[in-house]
Amino acid sequence: MSAGSPDEIVVPVDATNNQSNSQPRIQRVPSMMYEIAENRRCYEPMVVSIGPFHHGRHGTERMEQLKIKQEQQFISDIGSDRYPAIYQIFDVVAREARDCYDLGPLSELSNDVFKRMMFRDGCFILYYIYSVVEDIPGVTRMKRDQKAYVMRDLFLLENQLPFIVLKELMCLRFDKTKFNELITKFIQWQTVIPSNPALQEDSQPLHLLDLYQNELCRTAPSVRPPLPKSWPISQANWPSFRSVAELKASGIECERSTTCSLEDIKFKSGINKSYLLLPPIIIDDLSKPKFLNLVAYETCPDAPNDFTVSTYISFLNSLIDSTKDVKELRSKGILRNVLGSDQQVADLFNNLTIGLVSNSQLYRDVKWGIERHYRSKTRIWMADMRHTYFHNPWSAIAFAAALLALLLTMIQTYYAIFPRDNNNGSSNSKLT
Repeated sequence: MSAGSPDEIVVPVDATNNQSNSQPRIQRVPSMMYEIAENRRCYEPMVVSIGPFHHGRHGTERMEQLKIKQEQQFISDIGSDRYPAIYQIFDVVAREARDCYDLGPLSELSNDVFKRMMFRDGCFILYYIYSVVEDIPGVTRMKRDQKAYVMRDLFLLENQLPFIVLKELMCLRFDKTKFNELITKFIQWQTVIPSNPALQEDSQPLHLLDLYQNELCRTAPSVRPPLPKSWPISQANWPSFRSVAELKASGIECERSTTCSLEDIKFKSGINKSYLLLPPIIIDDLSKPKFLNLVAYETCPDAPNDFTVSTYISFLNSLIDSTKDVKELRSKGILRNVLGSDQQVADLFNNLTIGLVSNSQLYRDVKWGIERHYRSKTRIWMADMRHTYFHNPWSAIAFAAALLALLLTMIQTYYAIFPRDNNNGSSNSKLT
């Protein structure tokens, strides 16, 4: 229901699709991931708590006051006279939302408290997304740094709001078209290339983190190519990873792919050069908590089990050994570093892979393509020649000059051995 239909009360969106019999949707971060001390803070909200897991957390008091103001703003926008009826209907959504959490010790939380929490948190996220997408600073009454911290907190696994809550409140405040536009832009802005289609009206992700994970992976082809017939069986012949610098030295250039899908990594073999296509990515202060919470989400029993994000992190870490590799990826437009130094980026990926589980099948064709390139002596020889004699214009000029000098020397030697006897030729013509 939109704010433009004042006399209409609509049954909550998807209220008929009760999930009470399904597995819990929003769960705690696995304890083994919390055991890594340097990553522990990445799973905990800094300024705003969403949902029951961190409700009342120290340091989030200011945002709790702001939530009340946003709730009041929502009531004013939809009409205070209609609010009691709408809040009563919200009971259905709150019951569905409760089934989306693995509450554990929090199962004693009363329905009234939980319902108020869902309503208030949903209003807060609604106006935050609206202010960010529409670039309206006054809506949230936040400073720029606070907005950045809230953005971080909205993509934590333990800080998720069931999407059914956000969808219902947004459709009360806006129409469905506007809701889809706001959500689509908000999620796409987390990537470099916002090229994916808009959110469909019947789309029902679990929460914002799930929607972000779908955005990173949904554009990849669903059918993987079969293993090559010569795929090595023994572990000794298994393809080994190589850094970006080593790939370049062997004739493999890293290039930017046309989508941001983490599965859209391809290897294209050529006679002179080969190319490794990688999706572009932004590395900033939010990257580490986002990646770690996506990895934590992949470990949930009802989450996608292909471990795409975990595998991508492992693969990119294998390509980045030093600042030289980061610099090369930056120069190709694959990696945008707003974190700090290139060394910080290299350290980031080294730390992210601690205790990571990856899918060995995900990039198998890419790995094997690189291995076949390395086994080709012709390609390696051509790469060495190109690197030695053609890595800059002066080397190419020097090589061309040396080649010309060698050619002239050969011509001179030939005529020294087989001189042209013009005098004999002239005498013979006279005698004739």
